[in-house]
Amino acid sequence: MSSDPFAINLGILSKSDMEIIGKTRFLVLGMSLGSVIAEMLVRLGAMNIMLVDNTVYTLSDINREDFCTTESLGQLKVEHVRKKLLEISPSCSVSVITDKLSLETLDALLDDYDVLISQADDIAFSVHSIILAEAKHKWAATCMPSGMTSFVEIYPPNLKKVIDPAAIFGAPKAMTYKELYYFLRNPLNRCGRRWHITRGKWSVAHFHKWRQLQAPEPQLCPVFWLGASLVTTELLKGLIGKWKTVRAPSLINVRMAENTINVSRYRWRSYLFEHFIYWTFSIKLFDFGHRYRKFTTRRFFRELKAIERQEQQGVKKIRYPLIWYFI
Repeated sequence: MSSDPFAINLGILSKSDMEIIGKTRFLVLGMSLGSVIAEMLVRLGAMNIMLVDNTVYTLSDINREDFCTTESLGQLKVEHVRKKLLEISPSCSVSVITDKLSLETLDALLDDYDVLISQADDIAFSVHSIILAEAKHKWAATCMPSGMTSFVEIYPPNLKKVIDPAAIFGAPKAMTYKELYYFLRNPLNRCGRRWHITRGKWSVAHFHKWRQLQAPEPQLCPVFWLGASLVTTELLKGLIGKWKTVRAPSLINVRMAENTINVSRYRWRSYLFEHFIYWTFSIKLFDFGHRYRKFTTRRFFRELKAIERQEQQGVKKIRYPLIWYFI
């Protein structure tokens, strides 16, 4: 029996592949999904990882975070994850940062790493961290899980131009961090995220609470970890250069309720619709934008009520408004 714990990888990977993984320097932001990805990387043979997070484990983390137990509640996530990773691979170099990073600090830190895995709870921060990594021609990756669905995004270092991750989903381009932060938290803007219901299978009641900033995004461990597995696999493929990697603006979309995992761009119909809506809302002539926003909001709430009635009646296959199938 081999004394190398990663020797079984050699049934698929070569020694040179393992050397590449071992030499690659990974920077992981956020220890929710980030800790799951970090564990998978270490089990692949990664030897140099930086973990960044300033939060502690709480009871709500138990349902999905790999190293969270009742014994670890209240502990700093990065310190606990570091300890667990070293139990898996004692020779791995695992560093931690327990402070909340600014984008300026992160920009300088990226110079020392090859791969950014951005899973910060602050989506606006994750978006801008990926843009920084792209500008420095680093690998960047993220997964956006939501109930029964998730989107996996991979940004290789040789993209022809910097891609704005938020714009992929139809948000206005080139927003500053502060603009994007408040844009994503605006309850009216959150109405546009119908896919939380259609793909993520959220209940309408929870969607309303989330839209009003009164509840987090619901997550399920199997779908959550599947997203982490896809991120890790795509990075592996890209780093060793053996198999074709999914590249932004194409995405991997997991839709477990429909038994589907596919690779495509975010639907052009949805993308164009979002752009049209935001442009329409901005029209000031005769107060048209404000009035149209009120009209679409009222219609949206009527649609949600119709869906909620079906949920309350126990309908197994929800019928969504016709327009929802096209946007």
